[in-house]
Amino acid sequence: MKKSIMSFLVAFAMANPWAFAGVVPGTVNGARITPNRVNATVVVVGAPGDAPDASSVFTSSGSVVIQSTTTTATHELLDVENTANASIVSFQVNGAALFNQQSGVGNFQVQSDNMANAILVDGTNDFVGINDASPDAMVDVIARTASSSGVVITAAGSQTADLLSLRDSSEARLISVDASGNAVFTGYVVDRSSFQVTGNEASSGRMVQLQPTTGANGALIHFRNTTGDFYIGSDDSTGGDLTGVAYANAIWSVSNTSTVLGTNNTERMRIRNTGEIVFGVSASTVIYNGASGLEWHDPDVAGNVGGISSGSNDLTIAAANNRNVRVDNDTRNVLFVSDTNGFLGINDTSPDSMEDIVMLNASSSGTVITAAATPTADLLSIRDSNEAPLFFINAIGHAVSSGTTPALTNCGTSPSIIGSDNSGKITVGSSAADTCTATFGTAYTNAPACVFSGQDANDILGSTTTASGFAFVTPGAQDISSEVISYICMGVDR
Repeated sequence: MKKSIMSFLVAFAMANPWAFAGVVPGTVNGARITPNRVNATVVVVGAPGDAPDASSVFTSSGSVVIQSTTTTATHELLDVENTANASIVSFQVNGAALFNQQSGVGNFQVQSDNMANAILVDGTNDFVGINDASPDAMVDVIARTASSSGVVITAAGSQTADLLSLRDSSEARLISVDASGNAVFTGYVVDRSSFQVTGNEASSGRMVQLQPTTGANGALIHFRNTTGDFYIGSDDSTGGDLTGVAYANAIWSVSNTSTVLGTNNTERMRIRNTGEIVFGVSASTVIYNGASGLEWHDPDVAGNVGGISSGSNDLTIAAANNRNVRVDNDTRNVLFVSDTNGFLGINDTSPDSMEDIVMLNASSSGTVITAAATPTADLLSIRDSNEAPLFFINAIGHAVSSGTTPALTNCGTSPSIIGSDNSGKITVGSSAADTCTATFGTAYTNAPACVFSGQDANDILGSTTTASGFAFVTPGAQDISSEVISYICMGVDR
């Protein structure tokens, strides 16, 4: 009953302030109603018998001033109730303001000069809108203008806590922005993806765009785990951010671990922490090493290593153990190096000599050597193990045989010889007998076929040839001193 009287008096005083002009303050259930100013109704709520504090009643102008003289925090300064006497809106002594205490479907709306829904609490959907009349999320913000930000969070002078923190239902941090502006992703989902971006930009298909701020020109993504740091991105104009190369696009590991690339859930390439680049399903089929060149490892035979290297400026092609080296075109083996004996085959996969050539067809040449415009060196030179010429064709096409030279006996006094075991000229010495013998510097396996000719038709009457040398007979008592005898010998077998 007392509460109903109090409510009536408050309502009546607010509606008819003139009715209390000159009324001496009285006590109604612990409340004093004191109208002391035109256009103002003052309600002072306190304990029963308390006197109003006239010095602070009118600290602000308005139609209604409510002042408490009690320190009980939960006492209500103003209580708006429904027909069931249940609070709908209340203002408490401790400054708390409670709206929609009965969980009705009505909205709470705050208007500003330019926004009808500066703040809107949707009583039906339980969403909060800022400049949004129909929020569809817990907090839904629409920027006021195209040039104004939606949400701005400004750090304190010595901020240590996160500026923004998104958490799961157990309050574990998922995504946060720390005081330095670093975005940290620490959450997880069942597919092991810590961060997922879904989008649809029709013009370019970009899902994520990283762009440096004004004054900067590098953009890097930084990954970190317990072993170290890994970067993907673009370096700045001097390469000073990461690589040392201006504007370099980089995949860069700072840690001493390998970098792996794969397709179809299978490893295809690996950059080892020591610098080798490994290709292949087995991660050991082909290896590029900056120091030794390109290697390939036989996945079927342990230790079989082949490769291409360019150490000391030489290009070396080496097959793995028990593997041939082949250079093919569409139809044949252009070059073939046998793993068995090291022989080179040209259009031949079974070479049986150091160089074995199989003619391509009946009308093609086996080997063609074309001289330069002004040749000086030999076109063809066959040499012994000491690099001494044995046979050569010089730059103008003359065939010259060389090698060891025969020794002369019974050829007169001071004979001379120019040539080799294959061909040459003998100048007979003075006081020559009727015979002259030449012993080959290197004996043939069998007697060669030799041909002799003299300056005169009758200088030579006959000759004999063996594997070790030859002899020719001159007419008896005929002076052939200083005569020149030419010879050509060719072996008949090996």
